[in-house]
Amino acid sequence: CKKHLCMELKCLFQYIVNQLKKGLGTELVVLEELIQQMANVQYTENMTDEQVDAMAGSETLCTKFCSPLE
Repeated sequence: CKKHLCMELKCLFQYIVNQLKKGLGTELVVLEELIQQMANVQYTENMTDEQVDAMAGSETLCTKFCSPLE
């Protein structure tokens, strides 16, 4: 059983749809996070040129330069 298949997604999607019908869009954050986790994708914004270059490199390079700026 894959991690994301162990949870009943149909119920979660129905909950999100019901909340959207009520005009409550805050659950879209939950949907976005779910999709990112299932697709193993990390959303990033406002990356520096160095971070973009690091994304094309090895995992070690990316880990070093792609962490959030402090």
